[in-house]
Amino acid sequence: MAASESSISNSTPASQLDIEKTPKTDGNGQDRAANEQRREVTGFRWLLVCVAIFSANLLYGLDTTIAADIQASVSETFDNVTQLGWLGVGFTLGSTVAILPLGKAYAMFNTKWVFICCLTMFAAASALCGAATSMNAIIVGRVWAGAGGAGMYLG
Repeated sequence: MAASESSISNSTPASQLDIEKTPKTDGNGQDRAANEQRREVTGFRWLLVCVAIFSANLLYGLDTTIAADIQASVSETFDNVTQLGWLGVGFTLGSTVAILPLGKAYAMFNTKWVFICCLTMFAAASALCGAATSMNAIIVGRVWAGAGGAGMYLG
């Protein structure tokens, strides 16, 4: 036991050992562990929350890369090759434009509701892309989905 204590004292400065021995207190001298709130969501509900967040990030990643697979069919359906590049760029453009305002929104508002709003935006934009009747509607849907997807990814 003496050997382990001497190795600790040799490798760690005395001031650092004093810091480790002092109890962690807040500004009022009360123990921080006593003031910590317990997590309200536990067990199966916690698992569902984690699965929801992970699946939202999976959908964001899928939608980021899906444009390469749909370009041929979209080009044939709408007979418009000139705007084909916007399918891939639109999603990234929407994500880039929305990332800073969404970061500020997550800092200012309730995280749960900002995430749900972004998830709703993403779903509505994906529905718009699926029901689009023109190339312009798909491009608007992709940009809108990028903005909602960025919020899902940040959340």
